[in-house]
Amino acid sequence: MTAQFIINSSLVFIGFILLGGAFYSIVSGLQFSKRKKVIAELHQTLAVGSEVMF
Repeated sequence: MTAQFIINSSLVFIGFILLGGAFYSIVSGLQFSKRKKVIAELHQTLAVGSEVMF
């Protein structure tokens, strides 16, 4: 185990983490744009429900 090997493996590991994070953020962003309308409708019904309750 040379220092060069440790540095290279850690760089590869960090690269995989960054790639995974970028892929996850892209996928969640696409899902969020689809869910935004559903979230808005749910928020409106919750606001109406809280007005009725209080």
